[in-house]
Amino acid sequence: MSAAKTASDKAVIRRATIDDVADVHELVVELAVATGMQHKVKSTAADFLAHGFGADPHFHALVAEKNGRIVGLCLFFYEFSSWLGTPGIYIQDLVVRSDVRSTGLGRQLVAESVRIARKQGATHLRLSVDVNNEAAIRFYQKLGMNSSSDERIFHAHGAVFQKLSEIA
Repeated sequence: MSAAKTASDKAVIRRATIDDVADVHELVVELAVATGMQHKVKSTAADFLAHGFGADPHFHALVAEKNGRIVGLCLFFYEFSSWLGTPGIYIQDLVVRSDVRSTGLGRQLVAESVRIARKQGATHLRLSVDVNNEAAIRFYQKLGMNSSSDERIFHAHGAVFQKLSEIA
């Protein structure tokens, strides 16, 4: 086999469409399994369809497609930093299938999400990484990103979320 890649071997980074919803969900599940967090995944492909592909999407998704197969995902949404006074993006999920990792697809997905966000006026990128995901930590450090030790992520869901909405 030749060392040169043919056009069909090259991955294409593009916005996810309704037709990609099952693959998007599958990649999110694959990420959860890879990090040992599959028990936390409650979402369905229908959830992604309802909340990401309507008139007012709650997230944006880019996919990497190679030879007709979805092999990577970057799911992000816009945020606003009150301290910076500018919009940014938060990458919720970045995953590349194990058989095509270390090919630059993760870097390409991050770069394209940033290009899209910059066109919308975004000036920064945030994300969180499980403290035990050493490979992801090294990946983001290689991209030049820094972690913050002066912040902690808090979350509320289920009954706690419901209770918060009922505070008078």
